Amino acid sequence: ITKVHCFVHSLNLCLQDAAKFNTLVRDILGLISEMHQLICYSSKRSLILTKFREELCPDSRGIKPLCPTRWTVRTGAIQSVLDNHLALQKAFQEINSSYDDYGRRAGGVCSQLDKSWWCMFPA
Repeated sequence: ITKVHCFVHSLNLCLQDAAKFNTLVRDILGLISEMHQLICYSSKRSLILTKFREELCPDSRGIKPLCPTRWTVRTGAIQSVLDNHLALQKAFQEINSSYDDYGRRAGGVCSQLDKSWWCMFPA
């Protein structure tokens, strides 16, 4: 049996493969996924982000998850990180002060958020 994909599905598969071979795109998408997991899988860390979000960017709605199968949904996740960039930096700095695995992971996120490649994306 031959599997035939529709054009949109084929395009999505091509974009996913291309993203795997572009280290910048791969790293950004991995970072966004890590940020979402660290924040959204804990009510304590979610409250930390909410505190900074209400203070620094009250019009934003929080961060969105990446969808592994739909490329077009990823733009919403990327935009949500850009909209909450300052609040995310502050939240991960606070989470980093804890002495557990989540603090260590938050430290890695902080160092990535401080990198200059974020300036490529307009807020």
